[in-house]
Amino acid sequence: MKIVRILIAFLFIATSTPNLVLAQGWDDDSHTLTLTVNEIANTVIRPVANNAVLTLSASEEGGSAYVANVDSSTWLNYTCVKTPAGSNYRVYAQITSGTLPGGVNLQLTTLACATGSGALGSSTGVINLSGSTQDVVTGIGSSQTARGANFGHRLKYQLVLTNTAALDFDESVTLTLTYTIAN
Repeated sequence: MKIVRILIAFLFIATSTPNLVLAQGWDDDSHTLTLTVNEIANTVIRPVANNAVLTLSASEEGGSAYVANVDSSTWLNYTCVKTPAGSNYRVYAQITSGTLPGGVNLQLTTLACATGSGALGSSTGVINLSGSTQDVVTGIGSSQTARGANFGHRLKYQLVLTNTAALDFDESVTLTLTYTIAN
């Protein structure tokens, strides 16, 4: 009975003087927070230590065409955040160091993007690489391909014989290929 009287007294005090029970010193405060999303455009070739090696060799029988191996172990990855009104981005490639041996072209096939999210770009297909910039992926909006080998666009390199008479059996060169993302 004593507990019931204490409980009734407490309820009477709580309901008749609400400020007494709620006077805990609750206080509100606020501040602003500014969020900034910067325009981003970067690209990388994976795996990092991958140096493609292409050879042009004779077939097993005399009189047959030359055989060129294909290297498709390299991947193009990119991340892009563009302004809503801005132009889409593109990735272009070019030979920035070295000269192709006579009698051959270096063919690059950029395959469709295998992974990622957002407005991923479209492959331009097959090009012959040179010292001039050439698009390999176009129409890139805000997107990311994921990072690493087996992500993004697979790059396939192949030597293509164009002039047998211009071949030099002792000619070996190292080329530097540069990939750039721009809008």
